[in-house]
Amino acid sequence: MRKTQRIADRPAYFDGQLLLADDFIAEQRLHRRALERHSLNLHGWGVVRGLDVTRAGDTRISVSAGYAIDGRGREIELRDSETLELQGVQPNALLSVSLGYRITWPGKDADPVRSVECHAVLRIAAGIDEHDVLLATLQLDERAQLRAHGIGTVGRRSLQPVRKGWLRTPFRPVRIPEDQWPDPKDAIPPFRIGATQAVAHKMLNDKKNERGAGGTMALVLPPQATRIHRLRVAGAANHKSLTVMLFKALWSTPQKKLNKVELVKQTVKGQSDGGAFEETWVIPPEHADMDVEWSTLSLEVRTEGYAAISLVALEMSY
Repeated sequence: MRKTQRIADRPAYFDGQLLLADDFIAEQRLHRRALERHSLNLHGWGVVRGLDVTRAGDTRISVSAGYAIDGRGREIELRDSETLELQGVQPNALLSVSLGYRITWPGKDADPVRSVECHAVLRIAAGIDEHDVLLATLQLDERAQLRAHGIGTVGRRSLQPVRKGWLRTPFRPVRIPEDQWPDPKDAIPPFRIGATQAVAHKMLNDKKNERGAGGTMALVLPPQATRIHRLRVAGAANHKSLTVMLFKALWSTPQKKLNKVELVKQTVKGQSDGGAFEETWVIPPEHADMDVEWSTLSLEVRTEGYAAISLVALEMSY
């Protein structure tokens, strides 16, 4: 069984074809709508950069140059800063400053039509038009004037370009709680924590450590991080083997419980000389998204012998 949905019509050309205005318009429409879909579905809409609203006087505001994508996916660039006057407004009014995309068609006397003008339009009004981008709200006082505290940003959508970066930190684990073991006697000894690395004890109770070490630590992401991509762990020694586990936990408000997902569980075999190691693993795409309010990450490492771990790094996008 198969179902087909028509997406678009792409003009087809051939040698000797007579091209009319409608053919070129259809070509432009195809590419314009493809760009709009790309911007809206892959990046969203809102203020990308600039477009800051500041007070320029009791009845004036200034809007800095900037760039935005409106609710239909159209790109709007305000190339120069602008100053707007508050005229004919009522005392205690709540106004909106918005940026919109507008098209101006040539007048009837224009023959032939050579171009269609596209404009970035700043507007101060009691509301905003559909698909326009809200830049700020203005709360006027009893004299219909704007005070320093009268500019608000509630409702303003900030759209940042997708960037990738690495969170890098030394391995600074805490001891795995003994209640996680069926028998507390099986609990793995903790790591020794140094300034730049964590190492397993070589000796325990005046005997050679044959039980390795174990520890867990939280990975604190910056507030902007929305997706994780790769985990990297590196260290100066691994005599037997070590197991790396990365967990994502999501607190569920309706259920009042913590749901845990295992993202990575990998074993790194020790080198013949017990020397340095460096491993990188890809986060499963279906679990890569991070809820910016409710999800957390934790790393757990268990070693079978002596090991020294220096670096924990997480690639993320924001």
